[in-house]
Amino acid sequence: KENEEWKRQLLVQLGKMVLQHELPMLLRLRAMATMALTRDIATRVFWQQLLQRPDPILREMAVLCLPLLGAEKVLDLWDRMLKDQTVEVRRAVMWAMAWSGEPVTERPLLSALVGPDEHLSQTVAEALAWNGGEGWDILKEALHETDLTVRRAAIWGLSQLNEMWVVEAFAQVEKQDKEWIVRTAAQEARLELLARNEPSPWKPLESTNVPWLTEWADPQPDDDP
Repeated sequence: KENEEWKRQLLVQLGKMVLQHELPMLLRLRAMATMALTRDIATRVFWQQLLQRPDPILREMAVLCLPLLGAEKVLDLWDRMLKDQTVEVRRAVMWAMAWSGEPVTERPLLSALVGPDEHLSQTVAEALAWNGGEGWDILKEALHETDLTVRRAAIWGLSQLNEMWVVEAFAQVEKQDKEWIVRTAAQEARLELLARNEPSPWKPLESTNVPWLTEWADPQPDDDP
């Protein structure tokens, strides 16, 4: 009983920290994560309340911590938050699903990638790029989807990488895609990727800007006679 009371008091204090807007966001997120990791029944109830709060930042933070409650247990909450009026909250749902890495999130992620919401499509593409592995394979295939919005999203996702095969893939899109808006997106992404990976010219340091080097090269005579 003592342990249960201690746990209850801890959750109460953490919940208060979450709701204190004057605290740094990182601290509030850590408090949320700690609560979620307990996977207490009361915690799920608290999360349902958080997701109904008028503050979009609070809803966004709550969504990001949803995977810690258990992906299968919160699919209904994720689905509900995909209808949120704030785009940042909807994007947070996609990031949270992608970060969870759970099989149950695969279908919703792919549906969002090819769905009508371009913000979500780009978010999923970016998340798949950072996840690597199968995510890269999905984006490669998405470059040839019939919907130009999906192709543009795939370009956006792959542009986050620093892989030379991405440069080659973009070059093919520039040559073969029928839509100029997609070809333009591929060209801009390819040039940006190349510029990002271009080595900077080596510039020797000016000795006058390195005091310790000047002192070493020009030692002062000892003061002792």
